[in-house]
Amino acid sequence: MTICPEPEYTKQPYSHDDIGDWVLSPVLTRYVGGDFDRSLDERCVIPFNSRQGVSLFALGGELVILVSLLVFALLTHWRAMRTSRTFWKRTARIMMWILVFYVVAVPVVTMWRTLRG
Repeated sequence: MTICPEPEYTKQPYSHDDIGDWVLSPVLTRYVGGDFDRSLDERCVIPFNSRQGVSLFALGGELVILVSLLVFALLTHWRAMRTSRTFWKRTARIMMWILVFYVVAVPVVTMWRTLRG
């Protein structure tokens, strides 16, 4: 990895590989001959090497998803503790598994994209 920007990448916009990729990773990549229609605002991307950067919009979206999953998991867990119905206990268990999956998936996908690019 080089810190100095390479000229062919500095003029290209950042973009995701696929549509909706910000859900699992805030890392954006510059491509030579990239698609200029899918560019994001340069002021909202923090570059960490010549080809990749972190989108603040995507990072904020991931934090919103994480906080909402955490709130739903805690509310269903609280409801399951106060009632004897198995519906709330199953719902709380499912919400915890979804939260754990998301918390594990985001760093794994981010590291994979960072090392791949």
